[in-house]
Amino acid sequence: MAAVIGLLDILICDDCLTNEQYSTVTQIRKCSTALLRLLNNILDLSKVESGKLVLEESEFDLSRELEGLVDMFSVQCINHNVETVLDLSDDMPKLVKGDSGRVVQIFANLLSNSLKFTTSGHIVLRGWCENPNSVTSWRKFSVNLKESWSTPKIKLNHHSGHARKPSQKDNSKMVFWFEVDDTGCGIDPSKWESVFESFEQADPSTTRLHGGTGLGLCIVRSLVNKMGGEIKVVNKSGGGTLMQLCLLLDTPIDGTGQYCHLNLREQKMTVLLALNGAIGRVIVSQWLEKRGVQTFETSNWNELTQMLQGLSKTKTSLACGSGFECLAADEGNNSLFAIVIDIGLLDLTTNIWKDQLGFLEKYSGKAKFAWILYHDTSSTIKSELHRRGHLLMVNRPLYKGKMVQILEAIMKDKKPELQSYITNPDEFHKSKSGNGKTLTETNFEDSRLVELSNISSRKETNQQKPLEGLRILLAEDTPVLQKVATVMLEKLGAKVVVAGDGQQAVDALKSVVNSKDCRPEEGSRSPGFDLILMDCQMPKMDGYEATKAIRRSELGKTAHIPIVAVTAHAMSSDEAKCLEVGMDAYLTKPIDSKLMVSTILSLTKKS
Repeated sequence: MAAVIGLLDILICDDCLTNEQYSTVTQIRKCSTALLRLLNNILDLSKVESGKLVLEESEFDLSRELEGLVDMFSVQCINHNVETVLDLSDDMPKLVKGDSGRVVQIFANLLSNSLKFTTSGHIVLRGWCENPNSVTSWRKFSVNLKESWSTPKIKLNHHSGHARKPSQKDNSKMVFWFEVDDTGCGIDPSKWESVFESFEQADPSTTRLHGGTGLGLCIVRSLVNKMGGEIKVVNKSGGGTLMQLCLLLDTPIDGTGQYCHLNLREQKMTVLLALNGAIGRVIVSQWLEKRGVQTFETSNWNELTQMLQGLSKTKTSLACGSGFECLAADEGNNSLFAIVIDIGLLDLTTNIWKDQLGFLEKYSGKAKFAWILYHDTSSTIKSELHRRGHLLMVNRPLYKGKMVQILEAIMKDKKPELQSYITNPDEFHKSKSGNGKTLTETNFEDSRLVELSNISSRKETNQQKPLEGLRILLAEDTPVLQKVATVMLEKLGAKVVVAGDGQQAVDALKSVVNSKDCRPEEGSRSPGFDLILMDCQMPKMDGYEATKAIRRSELGKTAHIPIVAVTAHAMSSDEAKCLEVGMDAYLTKPIDSKLMVSTILSLTKKS
């Protein structure tokens, strides 16, 4: 499937396709990714049923993983006119120990399921935690929800043989509670239990509106049970579906960092939230107020202009009820005033948005602006914001983690530093995790973000050759994957030499080292090749052994050639194994061309 998807990506980026052919090929690619998801689901189900599903145990930042997942799904939700909301409590530990890939898979399936059945309204992912030893019985958990949450939580009864009671040895474990709450069509109460069975649908009729195999929720419950937890569909007021689940995860002793370390109460800060999406705006507003930040809310441009004009009037007269008297009174002090604006409040259908930006310029000396952008906000708009001095930009949705970054930038005046990564959710989370791994193995809808990155502008791809001048050694044993990677790299400007196994890769490197024409110049990175793309599983000598051999040959020399692992395995243990043998980065199949380019450029230091 990696070869099929890779070949389709090559076709999609080809300028010779007609519009009709381009549409057909992109549809084939969507079907291919759907088939890949089905194969992965069947494989997971077979592992569960055979009892051979083994969970990994490694440290990861749970909040960051969930933030990255919500960022990705928000792209689809915006297209569906659905608000995506993330609400994680402040007591979430910074680090947990468990299988990060499987945890992400659980929530990817749940969010994907909610999106499938939700055509308007919102999808909310809530999370909080508590120590299991603080209660008398595992079966009598009762969690008091935070005040900002309106939905009452109920007790979850565990299936026998699945969930386990925490023992005295589980002192470092925490119970993590989650809710996935949507405003979709809902599930009939008679189906609340059966939807978690394999090949079951909430609507099994031949006239049902929504497709699917009925495997997603079955796999979710199996994974949740494997992690010592439980999941249920529960009753909620209003329409839609409320899924509630808990997971039992280890927490490292030194991993209990605070969600927000800023002391906002001392900053005398005021924040105006001018945002679309009532649920997310209210959650962020309540969180700020609990931290001592005076907060005002608005949801449209007219209200925003009235509030700002009211601010100006308070200079000469403290107008009763304007809501900004405190700002006039504090003028001249060290108080901070921040305005967080959704780009959707501007009239982007005409050039009126430029006049609206001109109106806001009158307040640039009084307030610091932060903009919430769409994933497809045009470069023209971004450039205009830059030109006018608006450098703080984050992509939708706005949640507490991004709000903390905005406040830090405002307080420390680190605007350019923040802008460099936060306008791209992928780059933001990659910079936090420190690796190039993406979530390509989880169960997203057909229009997932990784596809959008691959199927971007064909003309842009063909006009730009970011790898121009680079010489890359490709170690791959499958002929069709050799072709896919070679064509991709050559279209991007690189020169490619192919090795069919690890031994050939080692020999190819030795040959250029021994060649008089390919001796490294003074201060150069490596002889002959700028980088190696190394498949991990190959005959004769695999990628791990080949990397060890290459690193041994470099001992006592100044040259170091970057080696990037290319593998179908996406578990954290696979990544750790790659880094342990001396590889520099890690990519998963099918290859995301944009991620591959950014990884190569970062390792070759090519601007």
